Amino acid sequence: MSDHHDKPTPALMRRAVLAGGAGLAGAGLAAHPAAAAGHSGPAVGLKDLTVQKEIENVVLTERWARDMAQWDVMAAQFHPDSLVDISWIRTSGPEFVRLSRQSFDGGGRSCHVLSPVLIQVNGDRATADTGVVIAGRMSVGGVGVFLTAYSRIVERLEKRGRDWRISELKCVYQFDYLTPENPGDTVELDPGRLARYRPSYSALSYWVEETRGAAAVRDDLPGVDRPDTINDLYRANAAWLARGD
Repeated sequence: MSDHHDKPTPALMRRAVLAGGAGLAGAGLAAHPAAAAGHSGPAVGLKDLTVQKEIENVVLTERWARDMAQWDVMAAQFHPDSLVDISWIRTSGPEFVRLSRQSFDGGGRSCHVLSPVLIQVNGDRATADTGVVIAGRMSVGGVGVFLTAYSRIVERLEKRGRDWRISELKCVYQFDYLTPENPGDTVELDPGRLARYRPSYSALSYWVEETRGAAAVRDDLPGVDRPDTINDLYRANAAWLARGD
């Protein structure tokens, strides 16, 4: 990991979450995905609202199905050629579902608490942006710990035929932390490992290294400690959306 990127303080990273939208106001981040598209959003008619509800249902159903181990339902929310690019995997939607099931069968558990979904639509293309608190459990040195991560799920969706499905799923990482399940326990974390990780998803990186090895830890994901990575994601999505049919 390069050491020339400034690392924000925990207080600054928490302000990123409270600021909403893309994160840090005044730090070069787009305050709203619509801003990257160059507009504030047109008036929404009844037909538009129906389309937005269809898209919202896909977004919420995919996360619900993952938390509730409804794998066929989860798989049905992705196009076969979709991309999932997050802290622990870069693969297709169907393979993401398979690996999620594999993790669940191995004892892995997580849940996702979602905010309202911000949706932009252009023809048969749409983007969705959803605040999420990811909660999971892991073991560090034999001590049970909770992992809590604050992020935004940023998705592309396409209508092919009659149905909307996810064609891309990425995350914007804000901050995360580990706490012992038993408040009386002490968690011994390797400070050298923590120093190598991006501060916007250091706890997730610790979990990835514990479960998938050091080579699986990502250094290139969108996070509030590197505002350009967030702007790049929103600009790319805005350009993709503008080319909608």
